[in-house]
Amino acid sequence: MLENEEQFDGPQETIATSEQAVNKVVRSFYERNTPINTAVLLSSVKTTSPDILLSAMLKCAWVVRGNWVLKSQYSPFPKATKTARDVCLILLIDMVTLDKNLLKEVLSGLGIGNDLLNHMLKEFACVEGRQWKMKLDDDEVFGTEYPEVCVASDAGLEEIRNEVAPYVDAYKEMKQEPEREIAL
Repeated sequence: MLENEEQFDGPQETIATSEQAVNKVVRSFYERNTPINTAVLLSSVKTTSPDILLSAMLKCAWVVRGNWVLKSQYSPFPKATKTARDVCLILLIDMVTLDKNLLKEVLSGLGIGNDLLNHMLKEFACVEGRQWKMKLDDDEVFGTEYPEVCVASDAGLEEIRNEVAPYVDAYKEMKQEPEREIAL
């Protein structure tokens, strides 16, 4: 939340202060590196249009299950961990939960240790039993209110999807193996 919201109240709001407020919110999101719900995001700055803020967010974040998550390229991790992070984000978009052991197995080729994997996932996910899931509940309304933002985020993610497809496909294939279902 902005420290000095009163500067944005009333008719004296200007484009400059709106842009400054948007920049401050985006910078805060970037520095905190934690997912944020769109309603909370939009309530943090009063602009004449949410499009300004959402457009700015698209430059540094992806929409995952209706919530904003920092793009891996801006995360503080080495390249292999950023790749693993992208795999996890794509899988969380496609699936509700991720099996911890299966995820470790699929990502082992990247040389990501268990501690680093857990540290990276804790930025945007939490553990429930033997599963990882998004920290925030799905925002199912976001897609109907801002379909163009979802399309833009999905379009940006397409290149990432192509890069991490072998890992995503391996996870999904292994998840479908009957003996793995029994072992869970």
